[in-house]
Amino acid sequence: MESSTIDDSVVLDEKTGAVILPYDRFSTSMRDAEVFRVARTAAAAVCAKQQGVTFMVGRWVDQPVYDSEKYAGPWTMAQAEKFGFVSPMPDADLRANGVVGEDYGEPSLLNNAEVAAMNSQLTEEESAVVEACHETEEARQFAPSPEGPWAEELWAAADDLYESPEVTNLFAELGACHEDQGLGVHQQVPEWPAGADPTRIDAEQISLAIASVRCKESLDFTRRLAEIEAASQVEVLQNYPREVAAAGQEIADLRERAKAYIDAHPEVFEVP
Repeated sequence: MESSTIDDSVVLDEKTGAVILPYDRFSTSMRDAEVFRVARTAAAAVCAKQQGVTFMVGRWVDQPVYDSEKYAGPWTMAQAEKFGFVSPMPDADLRANGVVGEDYGEPSLLNNAEVAAMNSQLTEEESAVVEACHETEEARQFAPSPEGPWAEELWAAADDLYESPEVTNLFAELGACHEDQGLGVHQQVPEWPAGADPTRIDAEQISLAIASVRCKESLDFTRRLAEIEAASQVEVLQNYPREVAAAGQEIADLRERAKAYIDAHPEVFEVP
């Protein structure tokens, strides 16, 4: 067996809410998935235009909030104060999902309305051209290769991990803290305080979320859970150090190619 070259450290980024585990350094994030999707769609639009079909692409906007992790609900005060127990997302998504009112937060930077209006005019024949263009070699270059044999092992290890005494005891500590603070325990999600609601943001939800984060801080909950997960990941990844490193480099290279392609074709994001 090859010796491990896998970085087993964890990074808790309180500014972004990210929890970076060992495998995160080699895998596709939500932000990566979005830039790959937009680049592939842009390539399809370029292909379609060459065949006389105008297809408009939704603008790519990098959204760091998508790196924000939930660890039994919010784990930073910033998450708690903005989102309560709602999954962190851009303001425009909060509005679109009906979590907040139409006058809430920052305006969307996307051009979805223009894209929908333009592309709704495509005929069936034109739509077929666009669909075929998504399958060209130029477009498919932005589709990452399937994950290696370690992926299935990682998911299995993660499932087992949350049944382990180490993790169940940690969650029990969190539940006990919630009880001690008079918060009670959620019936469906035992790691949440009673009354936590992932569908609304209001003063009550924010107060509950802040109290839960205080419990996590007092227990060093997030770091302890992240380090348990990191050790579990490394146990798998150390069997594939070169392969995992190569896959991570492939994703990093693809990320740069996708961004460069988007920059090189601004015309597909504008109304003709």
